[in-house]
Amino acid sequence: CLRDAHDGIDFEEIIDKDLSTVDPPTTMSEGNNEDDATWMLVDTADKMHQCVEELRNAHPSEIGFDLEMYNKSKYMQITCLLQVTSDVGKDYVIDVLAPGVWDCVSLLRPLFADASICKIGHAIGGMDCPSLHRDFGIFVVNAFDTHEAAKILRLKGHGLASVCKHYGLANSEEYELLKETYQRTDWRQRPLTEPMIRYGRSDVHYLVQLRKLMIRDLTRKKLWDTAGSMQEEEARLVANALAATFRSIKHAEEEGGDGDGGENDEFGDAFDNATAESSTSNEDGYYTAGSDEDESKPQIRSVYGAKELRMHASLMRVITVSQQRCLDLWKGKTENPFKCKALVQIMKRAATTGKIEWTHFHMELYEQLVSWRTNAAQKEGILVDFVCSLDFLVSVANKRPTCIWSLRRITYFLPDLLEDESLGHVGELLSIVQKALTKVTGETKFPVVPSYEDRRIQRDLSDHVNGESNKSHPSRRTILSENTNSFAIGVGVTAILTVCAIVVVTSMRGKKK
Repeated sequence: CLRDAHDGIDFEEIIDKDLSTVDPPTTMSEGNNEDDATWMLVDTADKMHQCVEELRNAHPSEIGFDLEMYNKSKYMQITCLLQVTSDVGKDYVIDVLAPGVWDCVSLLRPLFADASICKIGHAIGGMDCPSLHRDFGIFVVNAFDTHEAAKILRLKGHGLASVCKHYGLANSEEYELLKETYQRTDWRQRPLTEPMIRYGRSDVHYLVQLRKLMIRDLTRKKLWDTAGSMQEEEARLVANALAATFRSIKHAEEEGGDGDGGENDEFGDAFDNATAESSTSNEDGYYTAGSDEDESKPQIRSVYGAKELRMHASLMRVITVSQQRCLDLWKGKTENPFKCKALVQIMKRAATTGKIEWTHFHMELYEQLVSWRTNAAQKEGILVDFVCSLDFLVSVANKRPTCIWSLRRITYFLPDLLEDESLGHVGELLSIVQKALTKVTGETKFPVVPSYEDRRIQRDLSDHVNGESNKSHPSRRTILSENTNSFAIGVGVTAILTVCAIVVVTSMRGKKK
């Protein structure tokens, strides 16, 4: 929304401005982060409290924000970084994955819900607003989406780097290179490198000034570029209408005689005298628009308040769509378990080739595992895809492992939630499989598959025992002796053949020379 106290515009002041006057984000090499007042890396709970306190005390009128995420799929996103800036001029790079920070990000709720503060972002309806709502309970109120403004202005590119380049960003090439490198990087990796932090700051650093420039361009056509000609045209029409009126009155007086309109004569004489004193008059002596002197030209207005800006459809369309993007909250949509590609493929193979067994018992077990995954996600307060994938559950339903090591035969590296056996989730999964097998086979005891380490130790012990016992056996000693002799003979023959080959090749080369 446009606020009466903050959103006026002075065209004379901003008409020639662009992003070239905005200093780019400083780097770590240009100064110590602790002493740099232009930005802060928030990687502890104490710094998160400091960040919120500084923003509150600054009383900003605009806040720019952006999120960096790891998107494994459209059903599985991880918020890894939150960047915030304000019209006060300080950037905050919030490492939400740092210890203690995630639980403190919700302190930003009052600032993002304050309608008197305009929140500025780029394509906020994609994942920014839904993720803020999902992960931190933050609702964005009163937003301006620069992506929507770029579309209304029909800019050549709608990406943030392209928009900044359009508005004369001095280091646009560097910013575009950072976009290409880090826009799709794995933002879970730590520590954050200097280029990663620089990229994160660049995504919010220019948003406050960019909003002002885009509001200017959305309204300048009617309020500035054609304002003078419109006022002159209006003055010309009024003047010509008055002149025509007085000419018709004078003409009527001349036809009617002197005695019919003394007062009209006096009025016409007064008007003639007034127009004669003006800088320009037409052939009849009446003033019309088109004076060459500055005093007769209408003054072009340059300052407009929020009330007048609200009358412009293009600007209000951007603002309306931006508010709709704020309502794009997290819907909690998940992948349809019965449209999983792995499930569809295994069912087709079972039906066509018969090489894979997949019966209604497997399907029933799969449905139970899907329900288990949903309950585990609700218990831990995470997305279901963070428990495990549907592909994994299809494999479990097909192989039906009954212990941890038979489960690792499906995938040795289990999902994080199943790796930690103390959480109890992996035990619940195996219990579901065992109960399903008991229902089908009637068995209640299942073989325990030894771990890889246990099997290696058993093999070594077996070899050791067998070796000691076989050494005392005469036939074993004979076999060992024969094997040793055979090995020695084979090595000797190989060496002789190699020497012969070298001699032949050398002699052939000598003949060619």
